[in-house]
Amino acid sequence: MATLISWGLTLTSVARPVQARQVESPVARVSFDRPASDAVWEKAICRGSQLLAMMQSSDSEAGKLLVPPADSAASKFVNFPYEFDKWGYSHGELEDPFECDMEFLGIKRALDALHVSSVSQDEGGPIACYLVQHTFDRTVDGKEYKATRGELNMALNAQDGVLIFLRRYSPQQMAAKAQPPITNIPDLKRSSDILWGQWTLHTKGNVGNVRYLISNAVTNVDTGPIIQRAIESVNASPLKKWPGVSFSSMSEQGRALLGSPNGIGLGYLLVQHKAQLGNKYVTRIDVFAPDEGANPTMIFHIDSWTG
Repeated sequence: MATLISWGLTLTSVARPVQARQVESPVARVSFDRPASDAVWEKAICRGSQLLAMMQSSDSEAGKLLVPPADSAASKFVNFPYEFDKWGYSHGELEDPFECDMEFLGIKRALDALHVSSVSQDEGGPIACYLVQHTFDRTVDGKEYKATRGELNMALNAQDGVLIFLRRYSPQQMAAKAQPPITNIPDLKRSSDILWGQWTLHTKGNVGNVRYLISNAVTNVDTGPIIQRAIESVNASPLKKWPGVSFSSMSEQGRALLGSPNGIGLGYLLVQHKAQLGNKYVTRIDVFAPDEGANPTMIFHIDSWTG
């Protein structure tokens, strides 16, 4: 079985000043052909089950499922771009056309099959690609927060309701790698909040059309074995190119994928924004090898919960 290795994007420039740099993936040489252990698998199923229950509940009911419980599951980060500036994030569109080329990224065929656009704005289509990076030092309520260089690279298509994680290095992850390590992490740090912030700006507030959440070129060392166990359980290993294999979110495999590190952030985007989106939930997850590169892609299909 072939070892899956990371292929990342080289971030060169953005519309607003963002200190772009090439970052070596911490999992670039990790093989994904090892399935998750029973303990990891069961933990992912548990998380995915809870997340699915929160998606299918009212905001107040979802809040009660948080740890610790809360009156609401809604995110406190709703005012963008103010929140980006407050916590030291730069944000802007990527200029290099290859960084927003869905064929280069290996997912054009999948997007075409879903009957959504695979064309960037540079080519006359609706897809815009952004980099949000924790670039600036900030002092908030008397506490100093050093720039961690955490970053989230995404492709957004408001016309068709498609949000794509291209790559992400969390502030927590990058802070731990800094020399010396950075200990104060900004409150605005979760991928679900950062993706939502850029989505609100991209859509100019018309945020309700969310149909597909995509995690492209997965390199996470914990998600990889969960994917491997899921596909082995249905005799679909090695993973094929599109259409790959699809799992209902109600299945054991679907709940494990939803509870993986790459699924949790996307799931919480739905849970934390019921006031804007209504009760949306993940119906199924497609997993496939990209046409270019090696690392798997996950597509989370979104619909309204009417149960």
